[in-house]
Amino acid sequence: MRTVKHIAFLLIVYTTLTMCKAAPQEVEFLRDDVIHGLNDQIITGRFTAKNNLNIQHEINIAKSRHAKNYDINFSAYDKNGIAYYNIDSKGFYNGYVLVVPFEYKKHKDKLYLNFHGKNMKINYESNQSTISSNLGFKGNYLPSVFHHSMKITPKNSQKPELYFIKNFENEYPLNIDFFEHPVIKYRLEKLLKSQYASFIQNFKQDTPIIQIKPDLYTTSGCSDRKCLEVQEFIEIDVSNNKINVKIFNKKRQFEYKEP
Repeated sequence: MRTVKHIAFLLIVYTTLTMCKAAPQEVEFLRDDVIHGLNDQIITGRFTAKNNLNIQHEINIAKSRHAKNYDINFSAYDKNGIAYYNIDSKGFYNGYVLVVPFEYKKHKDKLYLNFHGKNMKINYESNQSTISSNLGFKGNYLPSVFHHSMKITPKNSQKPELYFIKNFENEYPLNIDFFEHPVIKYRLEKLLKSQYASFIQNFKQDTPIIQIKPDLYTTSGCSDRKCLEVQEFIEIDVSNNKINVKIFNKKRQFEYKEP
């Protein structure tokens, strides 16, 4: 009888934990926007917000190779492009939020990034004023709510041929058979001609497909782990429907541009 009660108790605990774990996924998200995430919770890309000094702060989030790890950059610049601050960190997904260690002028804290649609809210482990009130100069605090700022707006209400790239943001090309996509394959073959086969062969150590600014994506690959032999770069301009390729080896640099 005691064993039965013990098993029943464990089942209740497991069911409760499972329900709690699933709760964050029940929120309604704006799925038509160009935002990408893990179970629609971790959103990657560029977020912006302004504080009461009218200074724009940026947070850029990119997925690492490990499924639960992310690379995060915090920054803000003046009108001349001089940084008030520029901080890199690595965060991890704990099943509910993105946890990001944050340090500025020897002050340390943990930020908890919560995502809902195209908005992100920042919560703090300790007192917010100890870490975020004077980033760069007095009163330049870190805003609490940021907005996802990268999304493609098709011209003339028609989606460009390369519009599908948005679905590959932060993915590794070799993990998703990127070069087998019919549009990518056809256009690279046409662009590189006799160099196409060696280009694909040398694209071994790859980097994620990232959006460096709205509509402009890039990725790269190397023929070896240290990138000492051949380096290859692809730039995909969605708005202008262009694919450009650069290839570097020990002797020369080659650049291929679509007309």
